Amino acid sequence: MSSNKDNEELRSERIHSDKKEDNRSAFQKDRDRILYTPAFRRLGGVAQVVHVNTDRGYHNRLTHSLKVAQVGRRLAEYLDDETPDHVLREAGGLSADVVETACLAHDLGHPPFGHPAERALQARLDNMGEFSSFEGNPQSFRIVNNVSINKRWYGDDHRGLDLTLASLKAMLKYPRSRGPMSKERDKWGYYRTEESEFEETEQLRTPGGSNDNVSLEARIMDWADDLTYAIHDLVDFYEAGLLPLDRLIQDSEERETVADEFESNVDVNEESWDATGFLANSLPDLAAVAGGEVGQEAPRRNPLEYPFDGSSYDRAGLSFMSSKLIERYLGIDSGVEVAVDPEIPTGLEITDDLKDEVHLLQYLTEHYVFNDPALLAQQRGHKEAVETLFDELYEATEEGSDRGGMIPAPFDEKVKQIHEGNLCDGNFKSDTLRARVTADIIASMTEKQAMQLHERLVGSTPGLVIDQIV
Repeated sequence: MSSNKDNEELRSERIHSDKKEDNRSAFQKDRDRILYTPAFRRLGGVAQVVHVNTDRGYHNRLTHSLKVAQVGRRLAEYLDDETPDHVLREAGGLSADVVETACLAHDLGHPPFGHPAERALQARLDNMGEFSSFEGNPQSFRIVNNVSINKRWYGDDHRGLDLTLASLKAMLKYPRSRGPMSKERDKWGYYRTEESEFEETEQLRTPGGSNDNVSLEARIMDWADDLTYAIHDLVDFYEAGLLPLDRLIQDSEERETVADEFESNVDVNEESWDATGFLANSLPDLAAVAGGEVGQEAPRRNPLEYPFDGSSYDRAGLSFMSSKLIERYLGIDSGVEVAVDPEIPTGLEITDDLKDEVHLLQYLTEHYVFNDPALLAQQRGHKEAVETLFDELYEATEEGSDRGGMIPAPFDEKVKQIHEGNLCDGNFKSDTLRARVTADIIASMTEKQAMQLHERLVGSTPGLVIDQIV
């Protein structure tokens, strides 16, 4: 691909140069390819926080991704309207379709059971060396470039959805690979098996020549992700009775304790923002507005000041609170804008107060839900299940294994290519490539599929001989 093209022309280029024309733009094609891939549908069977087979209507990764896409697109359209063209050009370009694509794709690599599974896969792949490991962000990048298959299939050398460079760049909120100096909790955006695809995206200009190489569209996707899950986790767990907003509002001592813990764990702008005041006043005020807007002269009570009772009144209060929070973080004069400072290139400017609010909403879930004993027990079981799955499937990928029939198509084709030395995934050891494909298999499962396979392997629910492996 020529690097002599200008940035705008390069943005719509594809690595494998799909020239087929229809009535869609290149970026609209990207969005549609994500929507129609099995990897996207799988997210309906993957948890946001709580195992998706629970009876309550918690958000899953699919509903989360759809909301992130809506929020990201809305913000992109707003910024496109409000920002001078020359600023957008300097920022590297902005397309609402690209942002929507990145939002839809951002959780494709999230494994079944979430972060416990992520840690289990990290531990297994860390043992392979070559800085391989596992993380949801690079797995998403790998899926769109390697694992998924477009209807215009290019053969063994060119799998993936063949997205435009702009859409690939927008997925890279961490444009780096894992290296020898990486810390345990460091985030990275691509595996070395997808280094060539990453290098293609490096042709695109980033905001003001920013040193971190994060595109404006990636920053919008990241912000949309943060505020979306902060809001819907708040709603999910308040409805479930796990997050006591009523106590936070009514009990000044508990409110101050939570606010102090938050401010000691998160770097906040204490001079201009007060966590206690936000919890005591701003948050309940957003729900109180709902009482009047659903047809009552004055609210009977603030919906957040009492445990959720499932009534239409309380549901209206939560719905309006969610809407008001979205407006607060995306609307006019929200404190979000495109700004390209030649000395301090930032791309997307978000006021400290807004970031502090969103971080506090996220912290409430962390404080009240993440340490719940029932959730911790569930996560421990899920981690052990994934470890067992990895060990069994990895052994099945060994050349000559009598368990080779356990490997589902099309991954069995990749295993065969590894044994033949024909897998075009870089110059890596066979063991490393086998581990990577094993992780691909697990990351392609729903939680139900993973649990069913685990139960068959340990003999608790053997299943029928006519049942497919996954």
